[in-house]
Amino acid sequence: MEARRGRALVEESREIVVVLDEEDRVVTASRRARELLSGLDEGAVAPAALRQAGTLSIPYEVDGRRETIVYARDSGDMAAYEELRAGFTAAEPWLPIGGDLDRCNVESQRKDPDSMLNFYRRLLEFRRDRACLSVGDYAALPGNECCLAYLRRCGNERLIVILNFSDSSVRITLPPEAHRGRLVLSTDSGRRVERLSGDVQLAGTEGVAIEA
Repeated sequence: MEARRGRALVEESREIVVVLDEEDRVVTASRRARELLSGLDEGAVAPAALRQAGTLSIPYEVDGRRETIVYARDSGDMAAYEELRAGFTAAEPWLPIGGDLDRCNVESQRKDPDSMLNFYRRLLEFRRDRACLSVGDYAALPGNECCLAYLRRCGNERLIVILNFSDSSVRITLPPEAHRGRLVLSTDSGRRVERLSGDVQLAGTEGVAIEA
């Protein structure tokens, strides 16, 4: 099923895309590729013009077969591999892939320490390292109309999470047991670990985790 979907995506692509088997024979090609290059019949040996400078070849495996997707770059266009999968999935995406794939893709986000991808990886690691976030007790804390605050607790481990859902900066008074708490995580990548004193300032849409 996924192979059929992938093939349909290639054929309908607006880019110059050709899929080759292990023997460099054409498996499928996009309509645009067939319009611009001759010799792209299914099963035919790929024409030499396809391997000209400026092409991008990405080998992969599907249903036990090794294939290569070849993209011939046109000025300003994205690689077919990025267009079809953006590095996130080999399946047909649930929503259409956007037009900003030159910066919004796995490869570029992996290299950017402040990207959403790396932020979520830090969040997952943070959760794995703290039992209170997986098996601890939950207690709601006083906040205000635009903030959610709660305490997670497991044994001697205590963590306060505060989420600001507004676009405005807010100051939240911490409960007495957390007056000297330590801010250990923020959605603001520029904010570092800091010792608090009675309250905490949150920027618009910021979330923080505080060791109490």
